[in-house]
Order: sequence, then C-alpha cells, then structure tokens
Amino acid sequence: MSMQFKKDGIALLAVIFIMIIFSIFGMMLASIFANRTEIAKGFYRITQTTFINDMGVERAKQKLYEDWSFRTAGLQEQVNIAGLGGVYTIVITGAAGSSVEIYVESEVSD
Repeated sequence: MSMQFKKDGIALLAVIFIMIIFSIFGMMLASIFANRTEIAKGFYRITQTTFINDMGVERAKQKLYEDWSFRTAGLQEQVNIAGLGGVYTIVITGAAGSSVEIYVESEVSD
C-alpha cells in the first residue's frame, strides 16, 4: 500500500467528518428557527386574546351605561376585525343598585 492511498483515505474521512459537522449545525439552526416561529405565533395569539377580551369589557361597559340594571348569564358575540377573529362571552352579575361583577371569556379562532 502506497503513501498516496493513505492520504486519499484520510482526506475522504476528513471531508465526511466535516460534512457531518455541518449537517448537525444546519439541523440545529433549523430547529432554532422553527422554535422561534412557534414562540412568535404564541405571542400573536396572546395579543389577539387580549384585544378580544378588551372588546368584551368595553361592550359590557356599554351595555351597563345604556341600562344599569342590565344583567346577563352569557352574552356571546362574534368578532372579526382586520383578520382578528374570535368569540367573547360576557357575564354580568350583581344585584340591581349595587356593584356589579363583569366576567369576560374569549376564544380566538384560527
């Protein structure tokens, strides 16, 4: 066996090793970017839910402003504004003439 074949074999092993290292590095980057995308989607969904909840609270305040004696066990309304979609449910409890409790629950549609 000549020295040339040993050098060729070592060079081939070095190239394979480097390719494996770059492949692992590429898979790690792809995983990081995929996780970042999911995190961004989660923040977007939280923002949507917050806006829909705020809309429900404002709607409840409007109903109480129009009629202080208004009480409901579940006023449900669909929301779709500029791509923001979902449903909120308002529950207003409390005796007429006393303080009220407003509970708003929302669900974002995909």
